[in-house]
Amino acid sequence: MIFISSDLVKMENTSRRVLLFLLFSVFIALVYCQDKNIQHENLAQNVGPINPKFKHVQQSQSGPGKDAPDVPRVVDTDRLRQQIPLGQNAGGHVQEGHVPKGRPKKFPQFKLSEQPECREDIKKFCNPKIADNNFEVIDCLQSDEKIADEVSIDCQHLLWNYKKNLTKDDRFEMVANDVCKEDLPRMDECNQLPKGSGQIIPCLVDNYQSVQVKECKRYLEKMSKIVFSDYTLIYKFADACHDDIQRFTCGRLETAEKEDSVHRQGAVLECLVRNITKLSQHCKHQLLRVAELQSDDYHMDRPLYYACRDAREHFCPKTPAGNGRVYECLFKNKMDPAMPLQCKEKLQRRQREIAEDVKVEKKFYVACRKDIQQFKCFQHGQTKDPDTKRATVLICLEDAMKEDNKLTPECLAEMNEVRQTLLSDYKINPELIAMCEHEIKDCVQDRDKLEEGEVVHCLMDMARTKSRKKAPDNRVPMSAQCQRAVEDLLLEADVGSNFQMDKVLMKACMPVVQTACRNIQAGDARILNCLMEKIDDDVMTDECEERLMEIQYFVMRDWRLDNQLYQKCRKYAKNYCGYKGKWQEKTSKNDTTGQNVMSCLYRHLRDQQQQLSRACKHEMKRVMRNRARKIELDPEIEENCVSDLGRLCSDQEKDIGKGDELSCLQDNYDELTEACANVVGNITEDEDTYLDLDVVLVKSCTPMLKLFCSEELEEEEDEDVVMQCLIQHKHHQKMDPKCYAGIEHHQLISMKNYEFSHKFKEACKKSVKQFCPNVKRKGDVVTCLSEHIRNDTLLESEHRIDKNCRRQLRFESMQRGEDIKLDDKLDKACTEDVQNFCSKVKHGNAKVIECLKAHQQKLSKKCHKILFKREKEEVKLDADYKLHHVCKGMIKQYCDGEPDIVTCLVARKHDPNFDANCREILVRRQITKNRDYRLNPTLRKECSMDIRKFCTDIIERASPDQEMSGQVILCLRRQFVKKNLSGRCTDVIRDVIKESAMNYMEDVALANACEREIKQHCDPEHQRALQGAGDRDSNSVLQMSQEDDKGEVQRCLMNKFKERLIKSTECKQQIARIIQESEIDINIDPILHTACQKDLQKFCTDIESGEGRKMTCLLQEYEDHPNRLDKRCHEQLKRRKDLWELSVQVAPVESVNELVSQITSSPAKTYLLGVICSIIGVIFLIGITCGRVTKRVTKENKMK
Repeated sequence: MIFISSDLVKMENTSRRVLLFLLFSVFIALVYCQDKNIQHENLAQNVGPINPKFKHVQQSQSGPGKDAPDVPRVVDTDRLRQQIPLGQNAGGHVQEGHVPKGRPKKFPQFKLSEQPECREDIKKFCNPKIADNNFEVIDCLQSDEKIADEVSIDCQHLLWNYKKNLTKDDRFEMVANDVCKEDLPRMDECNQLPKGSGQIIPCLVDNYQSVQVKECKRYLEKMSKIVFSDYTLIYKFADACHDDIQRFTCGRLETAEKEDSVHRQGAVLECLVRNITKLSQHCKHQLLRVAELQSDDYHMDRPLYYACRDAREHFCPKTPAGNGRVYECLFKNKMDPAMPLQCKEKLQRRQREIAEDVKVEKKFYVACRKDIQQFKCFQHGQTKDPDTKRATVLICLEDAMKEDNKLTPECLAEMNEVRQTLLSDYKINPELIAMCEHEIKDCVQDRDKLEEGEVVHCLMDMARTKSRKKAPDNRVPMSAQCQRAVEDLLLEADVGSNFQMDKVLMKACMPVVQTACRNIQAGDARILNCLMEKIDDDVMTDECEERLMEIQYFVMRDWRLDNQLYQKCRKYAKNYCGYKGKWQEKTSKNDTTGQNVMSCLYRHLRDQQQQLSRACKHEMKRVMRNRARKIELDPEIEENCVSDLGRLCSDQEKDIGKGDELSCLQDNYDELTEACANVVGNITEDEDTYLDLDVVLVKSCTPMLKLFCSEELEEEEDEDVVMQCLIQHKHHQKMDPKCYAGIEHHQLISMKNYEFSHKFKEACKKSVKQFCPNVKRKGDVVTCLSEHIRNDTLLESEHRIDKNCRRQLRFESMQRGEDIKLDDKLDKACTEDVQNFCSKVKHGNAKVIECLKAHQQKLSKKCHKILFKREKEEVKLDADYKLHHVCKGMIKQYCDGEPDIVTCLVARKHDPNFDANCREILVRRQITKNRDYRLNPTLRKECSMDIRKFCTDIIERASPDQEMSGQVILCLRRQFVKKNLSGRCTDVIRDVIKESAMNYMEDVALANACEREIKQHCDPEHQRALQGAGDRDSNSVLQMSQEDDKGEVQRCLMNKFKERLIKSTECKQQIARIIQESEIDINIDPILHTACQKDLQKFCTDIESGEGRKMTCLLQEYEDHPNRLDKRCHEQLKRRKDLWELSVQVAPVESVNELVSQITSSPAKTYLLGVICSIIGVIFLIGITCGRVTKRVTKENKMK
């Protein structure tokens, strides 16, 4: 235990010795360091003035100091020359690297507090404890602007001389050589300067960022307060900016004794900053170097320091100085209402310097230095100096980011802060201030207070189309150079990338975002795109819409500002559009980085060879959709249609609403200038190609698309196919009225030019170019191409119009027949007729056109001509809208794929399940077809030879566009009775006669000839036939279109004919004709055929149909065995026989051949032949017996 205790005692003694040694070592080190610092301080404080050229100011009679503060005194330079400067020999030459022998270790101190010029001021303003420290005294007298103003003029000049001597004294430079001995040799520029020139210290300060030794940095930080207090002390500054200072009257270059106050030297710098865009390159470079050196500590920027002392205490009390932290804090609070105006102005001046040199912003430069170096953002301009402008660097970093390069998070955060600042305060952008001086004055006039960012938005608004047309308050419209500056600012701020960058927009649109876009993640322009999608919704506010449009006006004119479009399409812009791939390249009027790229991408949107990706197409459509929402967002319309908008769409009486300008231009398409018409035409075609570009239509028709066109949407059909689907369901009872109006407007506009219908244009462009080169209006193109289709059909030659075009022609023709308003020519030609006959008929669903057809015989010549022409075109293309609309179900059930829909439906119309409405429209069309053979394609084809043979004179008398009122068909029916028609034509005419037997209106000649007789004798039958005919005029039989499926009217006429009550010769002849037609084929007379059906099967089964053989069989049975026939058949045969005999008496015989034909074809031909022979025999006998009664001739005369 004793052993252990002694060891512990020894260890304790040893520890005490070690501790004492360490404490002693620390004490020695502290003493050494303190002594060295004192030496440096003494050297700095005891420097005397060495410049013998100081000018002296004569002493005033009023005395020195406070008694005469405005009168300068003589500076006692002898007191400042009490010692020979170190580093000089007797001749005053500098011996580099040597200290003269006998250099005193300590020098007599020159204390500012002991000088009579400053003694009272120091006592008044400074703490007595710092009296012996000249640096502290200087800082005290310069630390506050008010104090600096109250310091006597004599003291100010003494201080200025003292600071001037500090930078020129070789002893002061020796201190710099000592403390900066490791850094100075690396700076060739500073190391080679002559000693005593006063430039070494400013040079070291100028290269402060290259200094590495901490002791040298601390020393230079102290000296910088002295250097930056006077621009004449700054390295190279006075020489470089001499001419600019004089040119902009920013100050005088005489010595400081002539200045009112030394601290006001900062006003020179401020003046130069205001004109920074106009400075010479050398002066600008030096000015920015000053700003860079001041960026670390705001104390070095003396004017800002003076102006913002209170603001610093208010907003940044806990923010330590250094590394630009105080600047950052003040910048963040710059727009605060509590920020003093003077401080705010100094901060804005500072930020304008940052705009010219990004290194002036310490925090930003430190955060982004690596990225700037990595992506080589300091581009060299025309000089060898790097381009350190904030705009250049920001856009360079943006370009790197948009090329999918990763930036450091710190740099991204700083970039976002800079963007927000750019859009918030216009005063920090020197180019904007210089280029938009007058525009900014217009924005700020009559406004007591402007919130941050409002001026920038005001400038954006001035650039919009409406401001160009008429500037508000009669102000001058925005100049081109100002608009250019705004465009550059928005590109620098990348305004289209993030909704949060623009505080004005955020404030205006945040309620909308929280309601309509609350599920959209911020960033990557998603919020901006959402707002554009909702711009026409009820949730959108007027203020938000205005602010959004101000930004979108520029976004739509520079595709780079649209972040998503740029990301998805830049590859194709490089490959197809000559884009150089550099986002930071500034645009010009003739380059390809702006609107030209958009035009190029637009052309490739439908290019089948150089295709865009699906993502790029999607973004292009989004941009086009946004342009379609607001006309001012389309730069092509702004450039080409401003005059047309003012001329056609500015009349208040026209009630042109907001967003209706494009519809107005489309409605007035025919009156537009050529350039504007081309632009509007392209937009209209795009709306037909891409349905979602017609924003109003899509908005109102989205539910209808889901209801009617779900199959097309699911199968991802082309959008023009979807549009056709909407058109086909336009009149559905569930169709929304707004959607109906949108579809109708789309149809009306597309009729103005065939190119407005994209699918039609693409399908028929070759045919139009070949056959209709000078035709533009779609209706005229349809007519022109239809003529070629008709000719090819008649000549049975190969179609010159390809199948796709014919299909589209059919759709367009059918669409035109849906409403008379869609047929411009017909609408104009029939305006009065519509008013006279169809004024109560609603438009749409072909109702007006059907009304005109019902009154066709009463229409004006011009209207009748166009209507008949349209009927011919519908027949050629099988494009009867009303028929296809009403009979859609029947066509699908019975005639799907049939070439002749009408013929197919007629054959099925008597089926029990056949739709009654479809049967009615079929009857109307049969009546129409029988009015003119050209409206019956089957008859025209099968009877072409017969028509040329028997009816040529009728065709020659008629004009091509004149309706023939059934004359050709009547001609063929007469030849049918005579059995002169070819086989195929006979079959066609037989069907015509059979159908007309059930409805007298299908026999046009009979209806026209017997109109009065029908009214007089058969009105009850006529009225029954008209039941359900709607509001048509029942007083005119020519308008009756209901099917008289029992043939009551025709039976009535025949009965009256038999009773000899028909007085009209023409009517009697037509009745006789139909009676004679029934003799040819029993199938033609459905009543007789029905009554004798059993007897035909019983007695005439083996008899072949045709040429009256079945009828002859029945008549023979009637004459030979009348009792064997069915009672009904017997009665009908008796009735028909009487009518046939009567018809022979009435029907005129036009030739001997016709007489022979009638006799041979008559069932009573034996009787007729007997009578004829008897008459001839009687004549012969009379001639024989009575011939001798005549005068005889003498024999002599006979023999002569």
